[in-house]
Formats: sequence, C-alpha cells, structure tokens
Amino acid sequence: EDPGKRVCAGMIHRGEVVSLDAAIWFSDLRNFTASGEALPAEKIIERLNAYFEIIVGAIHDAGGEVLKYIGDAVLAIFPVSNERGPVEACVAAVAALHDAEDRLASLNERVLARSEPELAHGVGLHFGTASYGNIGGGERLDQPAPPHPRQRAVERSRPEPDTAQALDVVHDRVAVLRPAGEA
Repeated sequence: EDPGKRVCAGMIHRGEVVSLDAAIWFSDLRNFTASGEALPAEKIIERLNAYFEIIVGAIHDAGGEVLKYIGDAVLAIFPVSNERGPVEACVAAVAALHDAEDRLASLNERVLARSEPELAHGVGLHFGTASYGNIGGGERLDQPAPPHPRQRAVERSRPEPDTAQALDVVHDRVAVLRPAGEA
C-alpha cells in the first residue's frame, strides 16, 4: 500500500520503520535557485507547481508513488510487489523517466513561448531497500527519506558536467551510468 496513505491512516507510528524493495527516483531542477532569483515568489511557485504536476503525473502513470518533495526535488518509489518484481519496478521507473522527459519538453515549449527560462532537471534512479516511518516530536511529524538508497539516486541525478549519460536497466539495479554510445 502507498506509504503516504499508511502513514496518514495511522498505520505507521512514530519510531516504527517499514522497509520495501523498490526502484527509487530522485529528480531535481537544475539551477532553479539562481534562475528564480529575479522572479517574484508567485512565479516561482507557479513554475514549481508546473514541474511537479508533470513529474508526479509521469510517476503515477507508471505505477510509482511520490514520497516527498524536497525543495525543487521529488523523491518517489516504484515498489516491488506480488504483481511487480524487481525488473518490472525498474522498467516502470525508466518508463516514467521517458514520459517525464516528454512532458518536460512540452512544458518548456509553453515556457519559452512566454519568453521565460526553460526548466531543466536531473533524474537519478536506483534499486534498493527503502525504509520509511514517522519521525518528529510533539504534534509535528515527518516522513524521512531512506538515506542510503536515496543518496545513490541523488548521486545519479548529478552526472559529471558536459557528459552525456545513458541509462541501463539490469536485473536488480537501475541506473548503471555510462557515457552515451558506449556498449
């Protein structure tokens, strides 16, 4: 079941941890802070919402679940289940990536037509065990992001500058990065 729904329904109490195998998605807007410095707050929120709308749509359409928004970033999972094994979870994450790229290109056409700077992002994918639960104190709880698999996805969303990257899916891993065109 969707981790957010489980937490909201009170099924995950503070201090409890649930773990699952999943393809983990981390996407982050490029240069968003610098490009937004000259924009009014309303325009920044509008641009973030437009980006999140297309990314979340692509993730949900491929069977993924958004865990968290982190500033201008999105953390999501494509969990392994009885109906979807590790390879299928990875394939779903890659399908979401391709869909997100198409949606972002379409959004950028509209953005450029308004003479605004286009949006660019990096996406990192990784397969691993994600753990989640509630942390916090008093009346304010939060759902932390799984540190180790999340960090691998974050690292993969930030390839070396000016290096074309290709994404491979192998049996139990996502995001084996290599220079484009390399076999």
